[in-house]
Amino acid sequence: VTFLFDDGGNPVYSPTGHIVFSRGDTLLAVPFDAGTMKLTGVPLPLANGLLTPYSFQPAIFFLSHDGVLVYVSGGRTAEGRRLGLVDAAGNLTPVADERHAYQAAHANSADGRRFVVTITNGQGIDELWAGEFDRQGLRRILAIPDADIFTPILSKDGKTVAFGRRGHNADDGIYLKNLDDGSPPRRIANQPVDDVLTVLFSFAPDGAGVVASRIGADQKADLYFIAIPAAPESVSELKPIVTGPGFDAGGTISPDGRWLAYNSDESGRAEIYVAAFRGASPVSDALRVTKSGGTLPSWSADGRTLRYVDPSQRVMAVPVTTSPALTVGSPAPLFDAQKLNVFVF
Repeated sequence: VTFLFDDGGNPVYSPTGHIVFSRGDTLLAVPFDAGTMKLTGVPLPLANGLLTPYSFQPAIFFLSHDGVLVYVSGGRTAEGRRLGLVDAAGNLTPVADERHAYQAAHANSADGRRFVVTITNGQGIDELWAGEFDRQGLRRILAIPDADIFTPILSKDGKTVAFGRRGHNADDGIYLKNLDDGSPPRRIANQPVDDVLTVLFSFAPDGAGVVASRIGADQKADLYFIAIPAAPESVSELKPIVTGPGFDAGGTISPDGRWLAYNSDESGRAEIYVAAFRGASPVSDALRVTKSGGTLPSWSADGRTLRYVDPSQRVMAVPVTTSPALTVGSPAPLFDAQKLNVFVF
């Protein structure tokens, strides 16, 4: 491997004898000799203001073999995001005036009082922040100089956050932290060595564990239950609860702890399913909820409605009945996330 230059990404070799790459939201080209594997000039800008939806990521573009360049303009959109709440009628209310490089993952407490988010700092590292809906201002909970914090989820009482830590070293894993004291995070599971990423989705209502989707090196994802060990120094194994040929994610436990909603593309397209939740034991006899696609299911507070995002970025709601048997009604749209220019998680 020959080092060429730093602070660049998404490199593409051009038949013109250049490496085309992005640096932030700028597109550049640098002369390159493929025979000697050396640069023969300095980088020159080709275009500015390419869309960069994540502050840690260079701009995305495509260059075909015959020299056609494709990119989306928009600039550094990540740094100027705000948090907001959207009601069932599609009315958007800002939560905080502060603009940050908010990432996709955030979580609300069951009582609707507290939330946690990940914010990317100036060095491209994701930090953990928290706030409350009835007061302005956020506070930084945890920042690790050499590791990202990702997909935080909150316990039912909103006092404990579970999150993933990823720094490509021995400290990687799944952690718990109390939001109301200064105690250090506690590791509850190690990061498997063959993991690409383990994404947390749901806290069990009784606090016994969390549901996560583990993406392996083969890019296939299954759902797992991670029990919270009683002994502070112990770690738990990831117990598979939804496995199959598809990409399984979005595992969310109902408020009464009896049902698990998730999305899987085992049919060839991501659809929403519901099955009886059995803790660390595998589910069975899942009921397919959608017919036209869906991801990111979430339960209403009373457990009678399941909400999800359809392929056109509409947030949908479907009534759910669990007694005497599990049945679902017809989905109805709540609001269009794309028209509101919001990212729903």
